[in-house]
Amino acid sequence: MSLSIGPGINIVGSVIITPAIGTTIPNNPIIGIAFSNVPTSANVPYTAPSDNGGSTILKYIATSNPGGLTGTLNQAGSGTITVDGLTPATSYSFRVTATNSIGISSPSLPSNIISTPGAGPLNTVAPLVTGTATVGQTLSTTNGTWTGTPTIIFTYQWQRNGVNISSATSSTYILVDADAENPIRCVVTGTNSAGTNLANSNATSNVSPIAPGAPTIGTATAIGTSATVDFTSPVNNGGSTILSYTATSSPGGLTGTVTQSGSGTITVTGLTIDTSYTFTVTATNIIGTGSPSAASNSITAYSSPSNTVAPVVSGTATVGQTLSTNNGTWLGSAPITFTYQWQRSDTNIGGATSSTYILVAADAENPIRCVVTGTNIYGNASANSNATSNVAAIVPGAPTIGTATPTSLTTATVAFTAPTSNGGSTILSYTATSSPGGITGTLTQSGSGIIAVTGLTTGTSYTFTVTATNSIGTSSPSAASNSITTFTVPVNTVAPAISGTQSYESVLSCSTGTWTGTPTPTFTYQWQRNGGNISLATSNTYTLTSFDVFTIISCIVTGTNPYGTSSANSNNTSSIQPIAPGSPTSITAFTNGSSGAYVEFTAPTNNGGTAISSYTATSSPGGITGTVNQSVSGTITVTGLTSATNYTFTVTATNSAGTSSPSSVSNSITTNNGPPNAPTIGTATATSDQTANVAYTAPAFNGGATIISYTATSTPGDIIGTITQAGSGIISMTRLVPSTSYTFTVTATNNVGTGSPSAASNSITTSTAPAGPKKAIFGFGQTGASTYVSLTNLISYYGIVASNTTGVGSSRGSLAATGYGSTGQAMFAYGGQSTTGYPYSNLVSNTGVVATNTSIVGTARQQLAAAMYGGDKAVFGYGIVSGSTYTAVTNKVSNLGVIATDTAGVGTIRGYLAAAGYGTDKAIFGYGQISNFPNTATSISNKVSNTGVVAANTTGVGTIRYGLAAAGYGGDKAIFGFGYDGTQRYSKTNLVSNTGVIATDTTNAASAILITLCTLGPPRNLGLLMLNSSI
Repeated sequence: MSLSIGPGINIVGSVIITPAIGTTIPNNPIIGIAFSNVPTSANVPYTAPSDNGGSTILKYIATSNPGGLTGTLNQAGSGTITVDGLTPATSYSFRVTATNSIGISSPSLPSNIISTPGAGPLNTVAPLVTGTATVGQTLSTTNGTWTGTPTIIFTYQWQRNGVNISSATSSTYILVDADAENPIRCVVTGTNSAGTNLANSNATSNVSPIAPGAPTIGTATAIGTSATVDFTSPVNNGGSTILSYTATSSPGGLTGTVTQSGSGTITVTGLTIDTSYTFTVTATNIIGTGSPSAASNSITAYSSPSNTVAPVVSGTATVGQTLSTNNGTWLGSAPITFTYQWQRSDTNIGGATSSTYILVAADAENPIRCVVTGTNIYGNASANSNATSNVAAIVPGAPTIGTATPTSLTTATVAFTAPTSNGGSTILSYTATSSPGGITGTLTQSGSGIIAVTGLTTGTSYTFTVTATNSIGTSSPSAASNSITTFTVPVNTVAPAISGTQSYESVLSCSTGTWTGTPTPTFTYQWQRNGGNISLATSNTYTLTSFDVFTIISCIVTGTNPYGTSSANSNNTSSIQPIAPGSPTSITAFTNGSSGAYVEFTAPTNNGGTAISSYTATSSPGGITGTVNQSVSGTITVTGLTSATNYTFTVTATNSAGTSSPSSVSNSITTNNGPPNAPTIGTATATSDQTANVAYTAPAFNGGATIISYTATSTPGDIIGTITQAGSGIISMTRLVPSTSYTFTVTATNNVGTGSPSAASNSITTSTAPAGPKKAIFGFGQTGASTYVSLTNLISYYGIVASNTTGVGSSRGSLAATGYGSTGQAMFAYGGQSTTGYPYSNLVSNTGVVATNTSIVGTARQQLAAAMYGGDKAVFGYGIVSGSTYTAVTNKVSNLGVIATDTAGVGTIRGYLAAAGYGTDKAIFGYGQISNFPNTATSISNKVSNTGVVAANTTGVGTIRYGLAAAGYGGDKAIFGFGYDGTQRYSKTNLVSNTGVIATDTTNAASAILITLCTLGPPRNLGLLMLNSSI
């Protein structure tokens, strides 16, 4: 036992232990991962603290949350503590403290949360079954008493004599027949996540049976005064075998019984006729009789008919009278229906099946009776009536009148049919009587026939009646016959008339007119042309032919009967007229280029009665026509069609009467592609003294082929401008005359050709031309490897290049040219042939006249450059003297065209350079080739003052190259462009300001080229001078 007496001091027994100075309680341990494998304990790992406080750790304690249950481990280092007494299936976390001689550390952090396993179910008090052990009653079971966690779930299985009962798995169970005489118990199963266990309940006493359940009623069937009743045994026999079944009637309580255990049929006898019954069925076992089934369908007892008093016939037994019969008296199930059959001398009379019967002639001298038959659903029976005395005869019935027919001018016949009743006595004769006149004719026979009546009056109308006579007397007369008229000869009273259209191929009709005469006359016809019979024209209609055109038609009608013939003339027609022809046939079309077609046709079989004069073909679409003047088959040419378009054609024929209906449609053809339609002209706009823009819109139809270009043409002058494209656009016009008014038309061109021009544009007027020179000239050059020329070509202000002028001066190439003076002169100078340079110059007047060679001045050389300076003077500079010898000499040119001798060479010697005027009165030499072995280019430049002084090299700017070109622009600036460095061509340009400053390379503007103006070789190396100094 220890006793603490102050901080850090403990008394153990009687010895005082004094801690070492500086010791403390330990740091808190480091918690590990807690875990549990059994329901009531957990293991808690930890790591010893890094600092034991200067004193050995004596033990570690783990404490649970919840519950504060602890476990202790007496050791100094890391380990695992077991905590017991935990609750199964419960969540816990733990903290651990360390204890040394000084005291207890602060607790560690909480561990992870763990859940202890659950405890399996265990039954401590058995389940208890309660309820009455009788079939049909319900038993219940308790669960009993159980231990175990987590919560226990219970299931149930009822057993009969220890054997599982199928589907009996509820806590209650309704006893069934099969349970009778057997004990019942329930097995209860407890289950949780920790396990499963079983417990048996108490067993009942043996289950007692009961009376059976109600059978299922079937069909009841009547059989006379008995019935059969079908049933199905009950589902529940009460736990004891069924001994018998009993069917009971309602009403009456009549019964029938069958001794058996299963389903079947019971017979019930002694039922009352025409009474309706239903039946119920009960089942009986050793316990007793069960409840009755539901009632059956209703049935009715029955019997078949039976006659007790015979039928009685009443009425007079004379032909034509009506007999009647009653039914007599009958027994049997209602309803009884009755049918009848009358008999003549005990033989059935066909069709006599009503309760009444009208006596006919065949019944005379025979007794008559009726057989009555009674029928119900169960059978039938027959009874004979009393018989009449023999039936007495009467006069015949009236005959049926037939057709009366006149047979001559004074006779007729009358047909009749014998009456249906001869009155019971054979007919002896028939008499026909006329009305008017009462004239008679008689026929002695018994059957139908025809009576001849003579002595009639000609042309008189009569009807007739007929009577029949037997031994009893004469019948009433028949109905009157049709009216007849005795015959007369034919006579025309109203003349025949012709109707119909009086033109070729029309059908004329001729009426008979009005006639008297009987029998009715028959008619024949004869048509006439101009009073003469027309062969075979003998119908009441006549179709007009071409022979009838411009003639008169009439018809003779002849009426005939057996007593005579007469004729009558119709009216005359007017002169018969022709009609339009029929439609041509066999229409076939063929393409004829881009705007035409050929249409073949066959003449119609019907020309309308007069010669056809022409045929016309009409296109679809467009309605474009072509006509041929002829009467026979042929070919029509149609022009003016649209190119690349599908067409069909119809053809009509025309004669003096008119034009036929169109033929059937021809085959479809497609015209060839053609030139485009005319564009739509837009607005023309003057843009300078020599230029204009002409806007247009592409035509709606391109002729079937893509448009390649559009051309604008001026009026006056026929100056053209072209743009290569398919659609709408603007055409630029150049080389116009200043201060001139123009209009323009535009045409479109495809691969077929050029279409028609548009309408003229609005009128525009070019501006006034600027002052100064306005012409230029090309001169000299090389046309082949060793062929040189001295030809020149003038260029007008409008940009028109003239054909070659006569060669003047030495033929040579690689020369230079420049303007000089203030009145528009120019000069070609130097140059040479092959490697030989010439010091010649040739003056050009302001009219373009080139003078012959002037005096030799200065160094002969090629590939030099020249430029104007000082506004009216010029300078030639640099070039190649011969082979690979380059020079830098310059030669000034005065405003009179005098070339000075060589000035001192200034700047780098070179050839293939370019020169241009700038700043209105100065010039510049630039770029060029220093040597050709090796091929060396430069970008240096040398300014020329307005006094002709050439400055030393300026700093090279831009890409070094030779074979380039230069030109002044804007009046006071210049530009160098394109060129070659020996391996690569360039499209770079360098602007020159009006102070002579050369700018660095600009962006490539066009295809890289070597300027042939400054090189040897075909097609021609020449000197070029543009005299318009503003360009």
